[in-house]
Amino acid sequence: MNFIMFFGGLQTIPVELFEAASIDGCTKLQEIRYISIPSILHILFINVILSISGSIQVFEIPYIMMNGANGTATPVIQIQQSAFSDNRIGFAAALSIMVFVIVVIAVSIQRIFEERGGHIND
Repeated sequence: MNFIMFFGGLQTIPVELFEAASIDGCTKLQEIRYISIPSILHILFINVILSISGSIQVFEIPYIMMNGANGTATPVIQIQQSAFSDNRIGFAAALSIMVFVIVVIAVSIQRIFEERGGHIND
């Protein structure tokens, strides 16, 4: 999914920008740094947010393969084990709130960068 989003974002960049940059003497590295990355910065931030929230919320594969053993317990597996296996509902609720807070912080950081115009070096 990330590849498709990046590929679609790169396809939206007008070819004329790259032609003008090559006429001005830009190298490929400069084209990537000054044209490609700023043009797809919003897509980059969306992919980062989706990856962070997806990695926090992953459940199926680690649970099916290892049942949370050997350090493969994700926060969601810990919530499930605490609530249903250990009967510690309060602890599971606290873990759920922590997962929610982490996702909200990640989204807030993304929003801050978007409000700044997507420029990292401002």
